[in-house]
Amino acid sequence: MIADSSLGPMVAVIVPVYNCAPFLQRCVDSVLAQTYSGFSLMLIDDGSSDNSLDLCRGYLSDSRVTVLSKTNGGAASARNFGLANLPDSVEFVVFFDADDSVSPHYLERMVANSPGMDCVMCGMRDHYREYSSVTAIPEDIRRCSLPLADTAFLDILNTGLVNSPCNKLYRSDIIKRHALEFSASRYNEDISFNIEYLSHCRNVTVISDPLYDYWHRDGSVTSNAPDNAVTDYVDLCERMLSLVPPRRHAYVYDFVSRQFIGLLQRMVKKGDFARASGYLRHPVVREALRHHIPYSRIDALQTAMLRLRWLRLYRSVFYR
Repeated sequence: MIADSSLGPMVAVIVPVYNCAPFLQRCVDSVLAQTYSGFSLMLIDDGSSDNSLDLCRGYLSDSRVTVLSKTNGGAASARNFGLANLPDSVEFVVFFDADDSVSPHYLERMVANSPGMDCVMCGMRDHYREYSSVTAIPEDIRRCSLPLADTAFLDILNTGLVNSPCNKLYRSDIIKRHALEFSASRYNEDISFNIEYLSHCRNVTVISDPLYDYWHRDGSVTSNAPDNAVTDYVDLCERMLSLVPPRRHAYVYDFVSRQFIGLLQRMVKKGDFARASGYLRHPVVREALRHHIPYSRIDALQTAMLRLRWLRLYRSVFYR
């Protein structure tokens, strides 16, 4: 569609779609119900083998909707495809996942807080099978300059709000100027994209309200860890250390330590002791675990057992 600039700054909503027919309507309807009018919805079918593409095409009667189709390449590839097809009139970009949903005020709130900002972030509501939880910032709105050097911003690393691309409003000119894209070969392509983007940001605003609803599903990509996951986080850690002032490096190590611990726990649970032990000898992993700030006595015990490589004992105690 051709964007109408009279509706305010134009926002492209990019949604990768792959075999998500049972959830797609919830997502698309929540986007089309936005109180902010100046947006176009780009549904990027990533070679679905179910009827997701037909469902997408069913929305083409709405002039705000565009449907693009490509061969399967993963969510990163689909997002990049959307970025490559952005209309020139688009000022901001947001990414949603096709099995999630958003508050009807999502775009309105994000755009309202965008003047003078290079990035706007919001809180998230996580929905699990048994319960829901909210990740939010205590203050109503927190603004910071040069976020990767700002203590207040680095404090929120471990909330997970920095990881996802789905709770952020990006400036398209920054993405284009620095040729930013998601790496389809990386396990942590989302946080890696965000760190690169934030490295070019002068000002960031964080809205406390949970405007994005993240619906967790068993067997989703985020519940699995491929062989390259630890090395990807090692690379990310080294990149973040190069961007963050040395006096703030402890924040980076603590953040990455939590990723390492989760990945190592999966290896131990599966009995892959040799692989876990090998990673635990890596200098970056060792340094990260040394800086880890435990959130409970159990966490402290588990971290100590990993550092000592008491992996069989760890498995017998926690995965009986």
